[in-house]
Amino acid sequence: MKSECSAGFYDEASETMPVVEREKLINQRLQRIVNYAYQNAPAFKDQLDKEGISPAQIQSVKDLEIIPVTGKEDLIKLQKARPPFGGLLTVPTKDIIRIYVSPGPIFHPEVADEYYSGFARAFHAAGFKSGDVVLVAFSYHMVPGGTIVNEAFKSMGIPVVPAGTGNTKLQVEIARLTKATGFLSSPSFLMSLIEAAEEQGYEFCRDFALKTASVGGEILTDSMRRRFEQDYGISVMQFYAIAEQGVIAYECHQKSGFHMADNIIVEIVEPETGRQLGPGQVGEVVITNLVESYPLIRFGTRDLSLYTEEPCLCGRTTPRLVRLLGRIGHTTLRVKGLFLYLEEVEQVISKFAEISDFQVVAERAGHRDQIVMRLELADEAVGKDRLARKFADEFKNLCRLKVDRIDFVTKGTLPQGHPKLLDVRTWD
Repeated sequence: MKSECSAGFYDEASETMPVVEREKLINQRLQRIVNYAYQNAPAFKDQLDKEGISPAQIQSVKDLEIIPVTGKEDLIKLQKARPPFGGLLTVPTKDIIRIYVSPGPIFHPEVADEYYSGFARAFHAAGFKSGDVVLVAFSYHMVPGGTIVNEAFKSMGIPVVPAGTGNTKLQVEIARLTKATGFLSSPSFLMSLIEAAEEQGYEFCRDFALKTASVGGEILTDSMRRRFEQDYGISVMQFYAIAEQGVIAYECHQKSGFHMADNIIVEIVEPETGRQLGPGQVGEVVITNLVESYPLIRFGTRDLSLYTEEPCLCGRTTPRLVRLLGRIGHTTLRVKGLFLYLEEVEQVISKFAEISDFQVVAERAGHRDQIVMRLELADEAVGKDRLARKFADEFKNLCRLKVDRIDFVTKGTLPQGHPKLLDVRTWD
């Protein structure tokens, strides 16, 4: 645990390491983790044996290309076959601190401090420092979000208010009375907090101490960032994280892309083949986490991005993801900071004989994500109000997301072969 940070950096030696030196170190760590995982993680051994791959063939990041990408759907299948961790956990159960559950369901083991160290670097880069009080409005229910960031701030000596999600009016009062200087959640919830404060008659810049925010789970639009910074004096930085890994990349004060975390390997690959792509080429973000306790080697996020190796004025030498560009395919949708899986939606639909077809649409209403269900009915005479209530309850119970609107459409409205998950959000 670090007791203090050098100016501008959480770990200056690591973050400013010469590129050639970092590549050599990463390749050495990769060789170790591949050998360790082959010997201790049955699912990884099975994968390599099936493909006829020897661990000795993986000597560098380039060699990872010969290992197939494992996606979220693959991880769910592995965990169903070998519950709860899919044959990837390499330590005894007594070494696990917490077990998190994300939609899917996907189980994530937390072991020692391997999970949250990347968050501490991201938060330091965002400008959090000793003396801050941070209101954390991420979920503390099952998923790792709130708990993990608490641990990161604890390692930095920064107290948090574990507010969780929802209760916007109450959180306004909490932020005001605790004189919270920092905020952590989605950009849309930060905007909701500000708007709720103004609706209650407060002048935000005068009545609140909030000056620094780190946001994730959603795309921060340029217009929203300008409003935060110019109208409310809040410095806002983004981080990119997933439950399976923690932080993948984060912004520095240059705001010229997301610095890749230096405790993982990040590849941008051709989605169909897994072939690595070069700077400026758009592909899927694939990560290898270099964690012995739960090695994920070539895990596909289904997120699209591109990267640059051009030096950053901040002095960090890691490559940067230029921006996030959306997701691949039609089986998952990231909305309201969580993943929605087509398989789960289909499970909900199967409980209602009245529904003959469906489509989930992700929209934007102002700065908020909205989930709209388009439902075709087998019988138009069914009681729609009662069905809508029952459906919304079942959807929330299984998918852990609230449906904002249900539109009943005439049978035949949804064309044959239509996408079941449709994202029509725009990011200005």
